Formats: sequence, C-alpha cells, structure tokens
Amino acid sequence: MDWTERTSGAGESWPADDLRVRRPGSVVALRLGSGETIAGVLSSLTADTIELDVEDGPLEVDVRSVDAYAVVQEPGD
Repeated sequence: MDWTERTSGAGESWPADDLRVRRPGSVVALRLGSGETIAGVLSSLTADTIELDVEDGPLEVDVRSVDAYAVVQEPGD
C-alpha cells in the first residue's frame, strides 16, 4: 500500500480532490493528524469531507484532519 502524504502546497480540499478520480466503492485508508488510521469504502466526497462506510456505519472525515491517504483496493480488483 502506497501512502500519498499531504504536502505544504496542498489545497484546502486535499485529499478530496485527489480521490474524486477513484470509483465509488474503492477502499481507502486515511492517516489522521491524531495518528489514527482508518479504512473504509469510499462513499462520497465534498470539498470539506470524505465519507467512508466503515464497520460501524458511515463515517464523515474532515479533509483538514487527513495527513495521508492510500487506495487499498479498487472495485473489481
């Protein structure tokens, strides 16, 4: 799994902008500024939030809290 880290030049809606090219149903992992890593199925994106379907249901993550992301699996892989 290859991580893409936030750079100093990242825009306000990073990584949502990067993840828009992924197909719905992609499994992604997010590393948060708190040190926590979460993974789930990508269900929706806005400029401010990433929504993942996780074991406990939908989880909305503020893009400003994300330090890195990784695409774990694309649908059909």
